Amino acid sequence: MKNILLLITILFAVSSFVQANDKAPSFHRLLIFNDENQLMVVKIKNTNFWVTPGLYNENNKLTSDNLYQLAADYGFKITKPSLKGIFTLKNKKTKAESSRHFYNVKVSDGEQITPDNIEEIKWLPLSEAMQLITFPHINILLKQITQYPENIWGGTILRYKEGKEFKAKMLSDFYPLKTADIDNVSSTQAMVLDGSFLALVAKHKINTAGVAVIKNNKVVWQNQYGFQSPGVPANENTLFNVASLTKTITAETILKLVAAGKLSLDESIAPYWVDPDLQSNPEVHRLTPRMLLTHTSGFMNWRYFANDRKLSFINTPGEAFGYSGEGFEYLAKYAEKKLGTPFEQLVESTIFEPLAMKNSSIVVRKENFSRIAKPMDENGKFHGHYCHPSGYCSSEGSSSAAANLVMTVSDYAKFLISSIKGEGLSAKLKQDRNTMQGIQFTQEGIDCSQFLAVKCPTKMGYGLGWSMSDLKNNKIIGHRGTNWTVVSLAYYYQDSGDGLVIFFNAPNKAGLAGMIDALKLLDPDSPELPGYELRLARKN
Repeated sequence: MKNILLLITILFAVSSFVQANDKAPSFHRLLIFNDENQLMVVKIKNTNFWVTPGLYNENNKLTSDNLYQLAADYGFKITKPSLKGIFTLKNKKTKAESSRHFYNVKVSDGEQITPDNIEEIKWLPLSEAMQLITFPHINILLKQITQYPENIWGGTILRYKEGKEFKAKMLSDFYPLKTADIDNVSSTQAMVLDGSFLALVAKHKINTAGVAVIKNNKVVWQNQYGFQSPGVPANENTLFNVASLTKTITAETILKLVAAGKLSLDESIAPYWVDPDLQSNPEVHRLTPRMLLTHTSGFMNWRYFANDRKLSFINTPGEAFGYSGEGFEYLAKYAEKKLGTPFEQLVESTIFEPLAMKNSSIVVRKENFSRIAKPMDENGKFHGHYCHPSGYCSSEGSSSAAANLVMTVSDYAKFLISSIKGEGLSAKLKQDRNTMQGIQFTQEGIDCSQFLAVKCPTKMGYGLGWSMSDLKNNKIIGHRGTNWTVVSLAYYYQDSGDGLVIFFNAPNKAGLAGMIDALKLLDPDSPELPGYELRLARKN
């Protein structure tokens, strides 16, 4: 019964910010952060009390509109409130109980004003804000939800006084009410998102955008924006170049062939394929498919970055992480040489045909050009499909296992859901795939201090072909794709099966800025946000 009541509480709170019952009045507190991740604290007029803004429910019917209005009272427009905690507050003296709801928001626009009941407003780093806040119970709850932002938290706390000093202590351990996932999209919310994405595309001059939201392994919302080509609006049949998301198709192809007993993750590749540049290098015998999938091959990203433009080992195979597109091209060569079948045919028979992905191609085909979102640089110049501004173009009939796959949003969403479920893989192989083996960053190398409102990873790296970030109580699995005119992202939360697919055809900086805004709309505390913020801040 306790679990049922808890679930009811969560559903009401998350979906519509609904109040507690008459016997337990509800207070709703906004944690308002600015772009510098400083928290707004306010001093109540004619008191010495410093707090964060909040309000009691009116007539037991608090809605999100009241929270937006509360922010507007301070002159601000804010992002969608993200519920972070529902706590029971007990008063030792009066024996009264009430509920406390905490929401994270960020300022999106506006100029600060001071309401009549407020004497002073300060913006402070979180640690300084907590020193200033008067009431210990606020700080105890604030510390929990900011330290572990990937969950919605519950717990019971006691408020009391010793002499003139306010005190508080937890009466229960904190417990997660809801693990990280992505909000559902109702028909009303879909209309709001349509307007928001139309504005986003215009703001950042995105040529073409495609988005899908996945809840519980099902697509609940999808749409396309901008133009497929001048005069042709983007539509459900528009093909997007997804850049490095191609690697996830390659990875699942290899893994399903492993599951079928046709390939092995831990055998030497050398008996089947040795690149001409490595013929005299004995390290090739150490190289395995697992190393290529986990980006521990020892290769640099692309051989054309080398002075002699030849493939070589810059690390001993299997000993260090190093992201490598060359590794996936090598992997494809291994599969086709061992099985005697062109890799593009293996992809077709293993992935595209079983999943009825009829709008996907790993091969450059001129017949698809009219449907591909037209890539144009920041000056509106078209350099050609599968072409780089430097003049290089992929030729008709060529393919890549690491980049340049084109597909519709719905086809990739279909593929991602199949991957979430582990279709075609044994439970053991799925677990192996979802275990981080190529470690890119440990917790010591991850700094989320500038991004307090996001879920901060404890570790980042790659499993078998998929990027992943370990969170304190969850994990996201997916991949990113970027080139001069592509910014693409797909990921899902392992525990819930909720995920996103976002494709942008846009000049790189415009696409990065658009991705930040898209994540703030769809998954505002996404652990992917800091990476895009940092990349956008780079000068090149």
